[in-house]
Amino acid sequence: MASDYNAWKKLIVLQWHNAASMRVSFLVQVFSMVVNNGGVAIMWVIFISVFGSVNGWGVADVLASQGIVSLTFGIAFCVCHGAVTFPNDIRSGAFDSYFLRPLHMLPLVWRSYFHESTFGDLLFGVVMIIIACVLSGAPITTFALALLLAIPGAMIMLALSTLINSYSFWRPDDRFIFDMVWRVFMTPTMYPAGAFPNGMRLVYTFIIPSLLVAGIPWEAARDHSLLIIALVWLAAFLWLGLAALVFHAGLKRYESGGGVG
Repeated sequence: MASDYNAWKKLIVLQWHNAASMRVSFLVQVFSMVVNNGGVAIMWVIFISVFGSVNGWGVADVLASQGIVSLTFGIAFCVCHGAVTFPNDIRSGAFDSYFLRPLHMLPLVWRSYFHESTFGDLLFGVVMIIIACVLSGAPITTFALALLLAIPGAMIMLALSTLINSYSFWRPDDRFIFDMVWRVFMTPTMYPAGAFPNGMRLVYTFIIPSLLVAGIPWEAARDHSLLIIALVWLAAFLWLGLAALVFHAGLKRYESGGGVG
């Protein structure tokens, strides 16, 4: 594990220097991501200002939820974007090169790609959570818990991306499944958790964990619910375990594409 961590650290430093060397491109990507995320937040601010709260969810709650999901996405895919891109390596045969490295396979695949635009997600997420806490008069502990709960949310995002993309071991040319399932997962994260009736909350918590990366973490942080916080962390580890099992099952099915060298 120590060799894994040292290799990961060196790779991240190298990728960061590569991204920073193209400063204008880097800043444009970061700014574009902030603007993209900000559009969704502004839409909900206008909606709530005109029509009122959504089952108790006001402007501060929506901004916090959008901030958490943005921060979660940034944490998950800033340095682990390989969880999204490894099906491309399977199709091209470049996945063969992972077998030549004396490191644990799944972490190696995760950290194989660096996604610099996610720094915009990280920045936007932290700023939105700060604004939400100021608007709601929340104590500093709420802010700290919101940041902390972005970590299990990132674990769930990383796990789900790995789980869906592992389908490529069986059907390498079929990207439709990933796009469809990922859209089903991400769409509810754009809505206030108060908009979902109890039945849909159960679906988007235990079957499709959309609310575990946005609405529920904010509710847990806002209410200081230690039980919900513990359950979110438990769910994150369960999803990661399931993703690892499916990934390694798919790995056994992998056939070399002749991409070494």
